[in-house]
This record gives sequence, C-alpha cells and structure tokens, in this order.
Amino acid sequence: MTTSIHADTATDLTDAPVDEAAMVPPDAKLITRKKDFLDRATARSSLKRSEMKQALDAILEELGEALSAEESLALPPLGKLRVGRREEKPDGELLIVRMRRKTPSANAPDAAADTPAEDEYDEN
Repeated sequence: MTTSIHADTATDLTDAPVDEAAMVPPDAKLITRKKDFLDRATARSSLKRSEMKQALDAILEELGEALSAEESLALPPLGKLRVGRREEKPDGELLIVRMRRKTPSANAPDAAADTPAEDEYDEN
C-alpha cells in the first residue's frame, strides 16, 4: 500500500517561520568571540579599534600567562580569579578557574562607581 500527499494538503516547510531560540538546546551556552568582545570594548572607550585590539591582545596574553603560573588575580570590576585545578593535556593545559564577582548594588547609578577596592578581594 502506498501513501500519497495531495497538493492541497501539503505544507511548504520552507515558508514556515523558524523559531531559532527553540532550535538551541537548553544546556547550550552563549559564546562571545574575541571580535565581538573587541567591538563591545571599543564602543565603551575612546580608543580606536586598532588601539583597543593591541590593548586587548596584551591584556589577554598577560591574563593567560598569570593563570598558567597559577597566580591569583584581583581585577576589579571583573573579580578575583584563581586556578582551582590544572591538568596537562596533549594539546595544551586545562585550567579550571574559579572567579568571584561582587554583585553591583541595584540602586547604584553606575556599576563602575560601585567597584569594590582591591583589598576587598581577599582569599575568603
């Protein structure tokens, strides 16, 4: 027995609206790429994009080296970072980094104004 679909009952799926949010698995995480991060940082500063790229590259390089050396970093307003666990892998190293962030006050006019002092990032 064969089944056929008649033209009057068939639906063209190419014209159906696509809910992209429904296509993303619920456990998927948002990934911000370096280019997008650079664009957002440039928009917040008075630097040219090329200047911001140089600064960002230098910052990321220093951040990576400090974490590889298992240094604890107190970087307000980002937070306090420390390496919790480290494993050597064939293609590099795996660093499990713990980060503690202060929650900005809900009534603070500017999050930067509510940045905690560096001494507030002690090993508690």
